[in-house]
Parts: sequence; C-alpha cells; structure tokens
Amino acid sequence: MFKNSVLDKVLFLTTGGTLSYHCESTTKQKKQVISNAIALKEKYKVNVMFHKDYFKECVDVCEKLEKNAVDFIPRIIGDDNPNDKRSIKLGYTHIYDREQMKWFRTYWKQKGQNVTEAGNTQQGLGRPCCGGRCFKADGVDSFFLPSTNFLGWNCMVNWYFLFLNSEADVVYTHQTCGVNLNGEVAPLGKISEFDKIIDEIEKVRTRNNVNWMDILRLGFTYAPEEAKELMRKI
Repeated sequence: MFKNSVLDKVLFLTTGGTLSYHCESTTKQKKQVISNAIALKEKYKVNVMFHKDYFKECVDVCEKLEKNAVDFIPRIIGDDNPNDKRSIKLGYTHIYDREQMKWFRTYWKQKGQNVTEAGNTQQGLGRPCCGGRCFKADGVDSFFLPSTNFLGWNCMVNWYFLFLNSEADVVYTHQTCGVNLNGEVAPLGKISEFDKIIDEIEKVRTRNNVNWMDILRLGFTYAPEEAKELMRKI
C-alpha cells in the first residue's frame, strides 16, 4: 500500500509487481489499496485474497477492478495446503462452501480454463502463479496447474519476485515461501551485501550470464539511475 505522494516514485523506479487485497485490513487501508491498484494498473497486478467470511466483499472488489481494467487473481486462501488440519484450525487455510467454490469455478471457466469438478472442494483448481502468469501445460494455456507433483517441475517465483525486509536487512525470493537458490527456506542474502546475491545467481546461470552480471555490477555501481532506466525496458 502506497501513499499518493509516493505513487510517482513507484511508477518510475519499479518494473512491476503484485498488490494484495486483504479484507481484514481497515476501511481506509482497503480503499488505498484499490486506489493504488487503479493508478498502477499498467505495471501491477492484484491478488484478491478471498476470505471465506467476507466473500461478497471480495467479489465486489473483483468487479470494481475489472471495471477499471486492473489485472487481478481471485486467490483461494490456503491453496497450497487445502487438507492441512492444523493450517485450517489456525485460519491459514479456508474451507469454502459449495456456492463459494462454484463462484471460483465459474470465474475460471469464463477465463477459458478447463474446470470440470463440482462440489465444495478445491479439487481441480490447483494454485495460480503468484504473479498471475499463464502456464503452457501440454501445449494448452493455463493460469493454474491442478498439481505440481511431477518430475521436472520448478517454481518460477525467483524469476519475478524479490521481497526486501529493510528492518532485518535481508532479501527473499518471496514473502510467503522464502525459498533460496538452494531450495532452502532462507534468505537469498543481505540487502547491504547485494553483490554476494548476484555472485550466487551467477553460479547457477550459464557462462554467458556471467557477462551480464558483470554489466549489472558496473551499471548499478557507476550509473545506478541510468541502469534502472535501462532495466525497465528489458
């Protein structure tokens, strides 16, 4: 959530990202998020976190975003652990009723997705990309995968996301999963030692990418503003 006074800076200094709408926030905060989403719609998407007890509100938010041409994803809360009893008890996973699940399935069908299941379970809906990106699965465009439990699957979160915790001076690939380049739930490194993070990325890239990382280091060291402008065009 950004104040209006910093929106221009966000538009200028960032290449894109994802905003999240949470019903548990205050009325003022929720209005600000929607206002931000509309102002940043050329670069940012919105994850509408569908709270089972505020379902109608979430539907209304989606309709408002759609009316204002804002890209959004209606997110099932707990879609990574739908049957985890402890997660359900703690409220990290929501159990939706039949009508609520019908809304999700109708939404995805209207988006051209092949959804055949019925009832009040999440079966068949899988988990959408956090950034709302489209997958190519068996030659078919899909916004979610019913299951990622297959050989060769690799999450793309570290292709698009960085979560910076300035208070703790750490960088994560994502604020939720926080998996580093070694598959561990741990930071990528420190904000104050970003060169070391680039070094680690360099190790897992091809030889050609070594040269690109050198160019990035030179750019952000000697011409940071010009480098930012160039990166926004890539």
